[in-house]
Amino acid sequence: MNLILGLALPIVGASFLLYAGKRTESFVRYQLISLFGALALSGIAVASSNNESIIQLGNFSAPANNIIDAPYASFAIIALAITTLVVYLQIVKGKQIDRALFVKSLFLAIPLSIMNSLTEELIFRVTTVQVLTGATSALNIAIISGLLFGIPHYFGNPGKIPGVVMAGFLGVIAAQSIFDTGGIGWAWAMHFLQDIPIITMLLLTGAKKL
Repeated sequence: MNLILGLALPIVGASFLLYAGKRTESFVRYQLISLFGALALSGIAVASSNNESIIQLGNFSAPANNIIDAPYASFAIIALAITTLVVYLQIVKGKQIDRALFVKSLFLAIPLSIMNSLTEELIFRVTTVQVLTGATSALNIAIISGLLFGIPHYFGNPGKIPGVVMAGFLGVIAAQSIFDTGGIGWAWAMHFLQDIPIITMLLLTGAKKL
């Protein structure tokens, strides 16, 4: 039962995000609607699990034990550089943009990135780690979380195969950080950093409307 629920909740969440994204033109409205849905799904995960709730920041100073054997801060910085480059090539390169809007777009992207990263961590990390812990190994849970997070990014930003690979890998590391720290703090922080350049460029190019 836990395995079914741990797979069903993030799949429902991913479907909800795709649907809301197509039906909602306003990016702010989309963020608010999707965050509400994410809170509902993560609430179901916590209520149906016998495990201690992971909806907390956790211990940021806990030793990192992940597949890359690297501190989460180092991974976040490297991933940020890669994400910025890939998103630039996919979204910005070759387009006419108003560089004067950069500071405004960056300023607006920060709160939107906080909401978007929290929404996706609740859907793709909390639902899987919270429910599946004890049903299978931590590595299996991290891989499941990465796959469920990565595949929908084929239609997202960054998109196509690079988006699937990048998001999937981030999902694995983020899930492992939850096992290490006991909370979503590092997962949320790493995700937030990646969202800043993505949302900034989407706003800067007009791909997303407030």
